[in-house]
Amino acid sequence: QMWNAAAERVVGAGGYPGLQSMDADETQAILSVASPRVRERLWFASHAYLSNHPPDYPYDPRNQQDHPGATVFEDDTCQLRVIAEAEWCKRAIGFYPPLIVTEGGCVMEQQEDNRYPRTDSALHARYSVEVFDQFRGKLANGVALPDWFFAYCPFLIYGADWQYFSWVNT
Repeated sequence: QMWNAAAERVVGAGGYPGLQSMDADETQAILSVASPRVRERLWFASHAYLSNHPPDYPYDPRNQQDHPGATVFEDDTCQLRVIAEAEWCKRAIGFYPPLIVTEGGCVMEQQEDNRYPRTDSALHARYSVEVFDQFRGKLANGVALPDWFFAYCPFLIYGADWQYFSWVNT
């Protein structure tokens, strides 16, 4: 498979291959055939967007009222999807690889879930602070920051007028 062949070349050159996967089955399929040397140098690249959900979604009071007991394993349209992704990796390789959100956070003007307000600039600022405050020691759902969670990089900070979803437009 193509990813594993490329990952072997990265490891052979002394690097660390990053895997970005969309779901549990795909992650399992890719990692189940990865060599031990690839597995031990692997890191996971997450795309963890909030949509217009609060940072603690799906554990927030509104969602829990509508869907009692919901977790990131049933609805991962949120920044806490890293929890599910880490578990996918652990099931496939037996441990949690380092995880970096390479693209995520708030996107301006989003309103995919009508139960929550549109992400305007004030809400974007508040949610962004909450997302990055997790690195002070606790995830948004109150769980201690895992040692495998390394960084959270926001999506498109600066863009042209047509890129309405960037933080700063020209």
